Order: sequence, then C-alpha cells, then structure tokens
Amino acid sequence: MSIYLFDEQPIIANKTLAREIGLNEALILQQINYWIEIDKKSGNNYYDGRYWTYNSIRAWQENNFDYMSVDTVKRTFAKLEKAGFLLVGNYNKDPRDKTKWYTINTEKLEELYTEIQNKKKKWEVKTLEKTIPTALVQNAPMEESKIYQSKSAKCTDASEQNLSMQNGIMPQALPEITTNNTTDNSIHQSIIDKEYLQNKERNDGQIER
Repeated sequence: MSIYLFDEQPIIANKTLAREIGLNEALILQQINYWIEIDKKSGNNYYDGRYWTYNSIRAWQENNFDYMSVDTVKRTFAKLEKAGFLLVGNYNKDPRDKTKWYTINTEKLEELYTEIQNKKKKWEVKTLEKTIPTALVQNAPMEESKIYQSKSAKCTDASEQNLSMQNGIMPQALPEITTNNTTDNSIHQSIIDKEYLQNKERNDGQIER
C-alpha cells in the first residue's frame, strides 16, 4: 500500500516513519496495514473505494498491541486520527454498534514522504554550500603558488635573454620557411644526389676493369 508499510505478519515499522511520527504510531499503522492487506486478498470490508479493518481499542490492545497499555493504544489511535494518517468510518450493520473502522490515509503518507525528501534535498544543498567555500580556501594557496612559480619562470627567462644581449650574443632567430627556401633546398639535394650517383658509377667502372 505504501513504501513505508509491509504486507507481512511481523509487527515492525519503518525507521523513517517512526522518527517522523513516533514509534508507537508507526507500529500501529503497520499492523492496521497488515489487516487491510488481508481484507484485500479476501475481498472483504470494501467501502467507499477503500478497504477497512475494525476493532475496539481494548481488542486492539489485547490481540495486537499487548506490549502497550490500553491508555497508550487509545492515545496513539487518537493521535493518528487527528494527524490525518488514520481515516475513521462506521460500517457496522447494527446502528447501535459504535466500533470504529479504520483505514490508512495513503495520500497523507505520500505527502509525508515528499516532505521528508524535500528536507533531505535542502540538507544536502546546505552541506554542499558549506563544503565548497572550504575547498576553495584550501586550494587558494596552491593556486597562488602556481602563479608565483609561473611568474618566476618568466622573469628568469627574461633575465637570461637580457644578459645574452648585453654580452653581445643575440638569440638565433628561427629560419623563415618560404617557398623559395623549399625550392632551393630541393635543388641543392638534387645536385648532391646526382654527384653521388656519378661518383658511384665511376667507382663501379674502375672495379670492373
């Protein structure tokens, strides 16, 4: 029926639900859900679009919550009704029978689930906001050190270049790559290759003689 409730026999409760509405309240909701699931399987006690279960407070205490006092059970049921988690009806055949019928307000539980998720998201955002400034402060000295090292390296290069110029040593410029240079280099290489081949042919001829 709900992500917070189980369809099994053991009387257990979801920890999140217990933290939000109380342990006794969570246990009673769970047990009521157990009986409603039985009614669903048998198709009984279906009224006004919902499945219901019923009992007197004393019967609830004796048969389901004997580890609680009658007053505690009565007070917990009343609290769940007031909070809107329990819906109350009267489908008794005898008009004089005032035994209350109960069903779980699943819409109310879904609202609670959404509220809890929103709280978690807000908490995560606050935690992240606290973490980011700390990380920035921790990284600041490292960034300043990198900047200082970069500036020092640039200053050293500039000093060395100035010293070379003062000593009359000019930095060697990179050769300009042009079409003419490329053509000249190709012609020069062709001449070298031609001379090499001619010399090789002469040597080969002398060996044959």
